[in-house]
Amino acid sequence: MKVKLMVALAVISTQFSFGQEISKETVSNNAETHLTQSLDDLKKIKEEKERLEKAKLKEHELALKEAEKQRKAAEKEQKRLAKELQKAEKVKKDIEKAQKNVHKATDRLADSQKDLDKQAAKYKTLKDKDKLTPEEDIKWKKKLLKLTNKNKERKIELQEAQLNLKNLNPNA
Repeated sequence: MKVKLMVALAVISTQFSFGQEISKETVSNNAETHLTQSLDDLKKIKEEKERLEKAKLKEHELALKEAEKQRKAAEKEQKRLAKELQKAEKVKKDIEKAQKNVHKATDRLADSQKDLDKQAAKYKTLKDKDKLTPEEDIKWKKKLLKLTNKNKERKIELQEAQLNLKNLNPNA
């Protein structure tokens, strides 16, 4: 009976040891497969993460480039507007100067006309009273002629100033 028990025990031990080895190999193969699959999944995840980071970086770079383009365009537009403003201010100054010249020419013409009228009235008074000698008469006529010419020059100056103003500001 002892022998039977020993043989049974030996058979059970052998089966047990074979069972463990088989199960170790199966567990080991399953674990290796699972581990390999996990490593592959981890690799895929890392690759996807890197791809996403590269895409984000590229997207960010494109956004920066676009922002830089827009900034440059805005600066260019600002410079253009500043030039236009300077031109407009210059035109405004020129128009104001032309208006001032028209007023000045108008005043000078009025003064010249007043002088001419005054001297013509004096000449007529002296001539009517017959107080002029022929030499004085010639002097008075020369004086009146000079004043008339001066008056005509003032009219021409006024016309030039008005034309200049009209050329600068067609609405005036």
